[in-house]
Amino acid sequence: MGGVEAIRIIHATHPQSRVLALSSVADGERVLAALAAGAIGFLLKDMTTEELIQAVRLAHRGLPSLAPAATQALVNVVTNPLRQVGHDLTQREREVLALMALGRSNQQIAAHLVVTVASVKFHVRNIRNKLGTTNRTETVILAMQQRLV
Repeated sequence: MGGVEAIRIIHATHPQSRVLALSSVADGERVLAALAAGAIGFLLKDMTTEELIQAVRLAHRGLPSLAPAATQALVNVVTNPLRQVGHDLTQREREVLALMALGRSNQQIAAHLVVTVASVKFHVRNIRNKLGTTNRTETVILAMQQRLV
């Protein structure tokens, strides 16, 4: 399970919880997905101990915390109207998504693309993270709505 999905589940089952997302990369789509899933903040793993403590204290008080790079990435996503859902999918992810839309299983996709099932699972997880979806059906529906397939 990816971090965004974990945040969604935690937020759905314990709405009073305050979740801080912690990542090594401040990708705008990932920041947006984490916040939309219910995170109260988005931090980078290279922060200092003091910054982490401050963020936890702010979260406890119900106040958000964003790493400066996460803030910039979020601003870039929000202010760039030309970005489309799925714009960041790789060519291989698009191939996997197209096969998913045809109802193919991971095993069938692996055989078709001549890769391992583990590789397919990796691509499916990346696709879901990039699209902000929580399951295979939601992913395919969104892909069809957005004309990604």
